[in-house]
Amino acid sequence: MPGPEHHFLINPYGKLFEEITASNLVKIDLDGRKVEDTPHISAIDLCPCLVRDFGDNNFLMLRNHGLLTVADNVPDAFLFMYLFQAPRRADPS
Repeated sequence: MPGPEHHFLINPYGKLFEEITASNLVKIDLDGRKVEDTPHISAIDLCPCLVRDFGDNNFLMLRNHGLLTVADNVPDAFLFMYLFQAPRRADPS
C-alpha cells in the first residue's frame, strides 16, 4: 500500500477469485497481523498511478490482471465493462 507503513492487501481466506473485490481485501502488516478494516478501498486507492494510466479514457486493460472501466456512475461503468468484454465473449479462442 502507498504510504510510510509497510502494509499489504491480501484476499480474505476462503474467498474464490471471482468473489474478491477491492472492498473485501484485508490490510495486514509485515507480521501478518490485520491492521484495520478496509471497507472503502477502490482501485484508485490501491494504485494512484491508475489515474495517470487511464488519462481521459474509460477503459484500461491490465496485463495479466484483466480489464478496468471507470465512469461517473455505476450503470455506465457496468455498460463500459460489458462492451469491453463483448468481443472476447464472441471469440473465445
